[in-house]
Amino acid sequence: MKDRKLHIAVLVANLNGGGAERMMLNLAKGLSSAGMKVELVLTEAVGPYLSEVPENVKIIDLKAPRVLKSITALTIYLKNKKPDVLISTLSRVNVAAVIARKLSGVKTKLLLREATTFSVETNSELTFWNKIINFAAAKVYPYSDKIIAISEGVYKDLIEYLKLPENKVELIHNPVVGKDIFEKAKEPCNHPWFNDKSTPIILGVGRINPQKDFSTLVKAFSEVNKEIPSRLMILGQSDKDDTETIALYKLIEELKISDKVLFPGFVQNPFSYLSRADLFVLSSRWEGLPGALIQAIACGCPSVSTDCPSGPAEIFKNGKYGLLSPVGDYLNLANNIKEYLKNPPSKDILIKRSLDFSIEKSIEKYKKVFIEIT
Repeated sequence: MKDRKLHIAVLVANLNGGGAERMMLNLAKGLSSAGMKVELVLTEAVGPYLSEVPENVKIIDLKAPRVLKSITALTIYLKNKKPDVLISTLSRVNVAAVIARKLSGVKTKLLLREATTFSVETNSELTFWNKIINFAAAKVYPYSDKIIAISEGVYKDLIEYLKLPENKVELIHNPVVGKDIFEKAKEPCNHPWFNDKSTPIILGVGRINPQKDFSTLVKAFSEVNKEIPSRLMILGQSDKDDTETIALYKLIEELKISDKVLFPGFVQNPFSYLSRADLFVLSSRWEGLPGALIQAIACGCPSVSTDCPSGPAEIFKNGKYGLLSPVGDYLNLANNIKEYLKNPPSKDILIKRSLDFSIEKSIEKYKKVFIEIT
């Protein structure tokens, strides 16, 4: 293997703008920069991040609108290209990867990246279909060569909940922070809210869904606004016809804060927003290792979070770099928001902490795993 470039296939459903998609794109970029032959395999080549794929990373489009329908195309790809290592992420994609490798009969090594606290997500308010996918994932994960846990909490959860042997699971933090974050943080942000320096701006980031629990953030913001007039902006994709979104808009109206809350939707460069915001808030019920939280501190943005399983306590070092609140406790969250609006931590300290989650550090650990399994 040392006499030629390792051929790495990075498998993800699409590049539609989520955190997992961003991390897999960063991983593909990092591995390519480290001298490996990298192919970014997409079940469907769509999404705003497509424009960020560098020329030295080849895109393989399986042309399947649904992940499980991509198994045949993925099997053919593996037979034809025979990559040394296939890395996939998210439960439904991981299930497809295990099945396709088995059907292909190739010797490609398989790494499954687990991006969330598996036990908490499985026992949460998932749809019936998602529960089926998670059940299947739990059954097939042992057939991989390694499972990558992105945080200490995910690592422990996989071993305890899925009864996996410790040598099967490897802890590798997400490749979050690269020089592009610092460059993009300096780019102009033309939103008019940022022209008014007298009113603090609080940011949330993510899709509107039960996991992100934006209702707790909205209620906390309403409490903060009684004492500190401020504005709340939530960046990320949303479906206005979705029941979760409808309920959130209704809550905002009931609290009479509609003129102070904004949903700009997906933005190509959230870092220009984060570098100018007064505070970032993560209100999630569960996570794996929230990339948005690391990106926020990389932009020097003071941050508070729920102490959800898992990731925030690890990122903050149990309060050293940010304030933690119990999940769902909007009053405690409001107090922490007010504390940091009045007494924010040093931006330099936050930026320095974010470098522990650099792309370079993550890639070095992946390279060690490649050497081990190949």
